[in-house]
Amino acid sequence: FEDSQGMALVVVVFCTTILMTLTGASLLFSQMDLKITSNYKTGTSAFHIADAGIESAKAEVGSKSFDSVLAGADGSKNNSGDNGILSFGTSVSFNSGAYEVRVTDNDDGDGDVWHDTDGKVYVTSTGRFAGRTRVVKVLVSRANLDFNAAITVLDEKCETHQGGSATV
Repeated sequence: FEDSQGMALVVVVFCTTILMTLTGASLLFSQMDLKITSNYKTGTSAFHIADAGIESAKAEVGSKSFDSVLAGADGSKNNSGDNGILSFGTSVSFNSGAYEVRVTDNDDGDGDVWHDTDGKVYVTSTGRFAGRTRVVKVLVSRANLDFNAAITVLDEKCETHQGGSATV
């Protein structure tokens, strides 16, 4: 009878150890799920902020010549400090984050990165939110008319850059 009581104690300790291990693993996995969800949410918010930058740029670029946009606010392509920066500036606060937009010429064969000859430019927007960074780059085109016509997105690329803690 004494041997069976000792064996029962060993079985109880073994079962308790297994249950505590499973409980610890469950807590660990639930914390990881929360972190994954948080990373996804902040990354998605950064992407949406970058997309808002693209939309703001499209609105402004649509009303100007590509050469004037590429030259920047001072209108001189020789002063490259502001080239490709739109009238709303280098950084715009948006939805608890910020976006930065820059317009650059595509490789149109003219050898001048601040002059457009084929009616196509890149608009790159970087969105930042809660330590996350997302970059959206689009190639836009304008119809060859004698006035500033509506622009069209020809190619859209989304690049993801890590910012803050590692993204999952």
